[in-house]
Amino acid sequence: EYELLALLRRLKREAAAQGGRVITLLGNHEVLNAAGVTVYASPRSAARFAGSRASAFRPGTELAVELSSWPVACVVGDTAFVHAGLTPEAARQLIGGSSTGATRWLLGADEG
Repeated sequence: EYELLALLRRLKREAAAQGGRVITLLGNHEVLNAAGVTVYASPRSAARFAGSRASAFRPGTELAVELSSWPVACVVGDTAFVHAGLTPEAARQLIGGSSTGATRWLLGADEG
């Protein structure tokens, strides 16, 4: 995943330079990582994050701040994009901009 995140950063820069964009969506695995739940990560992946994946993703860190800029839903044209299923109520909240709670948490603004 370390390499994948680096690739996504590079693709975003390249797309922007050409007048395009790469949209990354916040999904459950990113949130789980930020919450310190790393059961889905391999030991090899953890090692790429300076040995502590949980520390790398903790709210307020550089990586979590980056993830805080990822929307949980995005509309391009007349198509909505989400990580997984979307109920009508969630669509109203998320596409209406109610993902700020997740954003604040990843930024470390809602800690203790």
